[in-house]
Amino acid sequence: MSQLILLDLFLRSLCLGQLLFFLIWLITLTVQRRSLTVERSLVATLLICCLGAVIFTMHYRPPLALAARPILLALTDGLPIVFWLYALHSLTRVEVYLQARPWLKLIPALYAFWHVAYFVLGQGRGTVHEVLHLASGLGILHIIFLSIRSWRDDLVDARRRKRALFLIAACALIMMYVISEVSGSRFMRSEVGSLFGALLMLSLSVSFGVNHFLHAALGQPQPHTDTERASPNTPPHSLPQEHSALYLRLESFIHDQGFTQPNLTVSKLASMLDTKEYLLRNLINQTLGYRNFSSYLNDQRMPLACDWLSSKPELSITDIALNLGYGSITSFNRAFKARYKMAPRDHRAT
Repeated sequence: MSQLILLDLFLRSLCLGQLLFFLIWLITLTVQRRSLTVERSLVATLLICCLGAVIFTMHYRPPLALAARPILLALTDGLPIVFWLYALHSLTRVEVYLQARPWLKLIPALYAFWHVAYFVLGQGRGTVHEVLHLASGLGILHIIFLSIRSWRDDLVDARRRKRALFLIAACALIMMYVISEVSGSRFMRSEVGSLFGALLMLSLSVSFGVNHFLHAALGQPQPHTDTERASPNTPPHSLPQEHSALYLRLESFIHDQGFTQPNLTVSKLASMLDTKEYLLRNLINQTLGYRNFSSYLNDQRMPLACDWLSSKPELSITDIALNLGYGSITSFNRAFKARYKMAPRDHRAT
């Protein structure tokens, strides 16, 4: 037996061991109700099963003669869709959305039933299979979009790391499927290709484990996305000296209405305050309690917007929006409605 085969078997065994460990840990966390909803636990469990199936099927000598062949193929082809569902639960407010519309939970359940039946009864052949591949590709691209979207705006380091993990995992999936399609599965059936697939599966397994269990292991709940504002953790007067100086510079910047500058980002503000970006992110997040930089800016701009709407009738709402630093009146209206539950024109009319 060659060294490549031995290394391949070692990596796959390591990956399977990780997945089994994650599954046991997932069951434990679910029973203890530690920051895991039933829906997220089910999706995570299914993702573990899909990863395990890929380890068996994407091998230079896949055990496709087994009676479990249709189930293995169903789980393998379902990996991108399940991974997409897992990303939705981790990076968006889909759980809050589903609480208001519980009937939507039937859609993934019906799809899962049809998906398994299609592979068990139809052997996963035909035009539908190509459509599934297309849907899988769109799902992975959506994961990349979710990972990159608002990356710079996010002030929570844990969520930024989570976005990075999902981005890496999505790129690994794309690489695996592209190579498999381009080479007509010949490369993935070779010893080198099988080893390459094992490495990709190990990276996916590690990414999944770090994302789902690291914070629980450290005794920290996973960061939620249902609110834009958190409670401040550290009062300004108890900050270290270097952070206290940064806090005073930030307060001076706000007092001088520097927040009205257009296209203001955390990076630009850090440069203006002559500090490192991560220090400024930590200050606004940990001390002031904001999870997104845009929320922090909106909280500074909205009182001034109300003042201008009342005291400067000569300015149009568009002028006010642009003078406050918003790129368009649409973004200004959205922020104003989110804060005051009314449109700017209605506020001006009162």
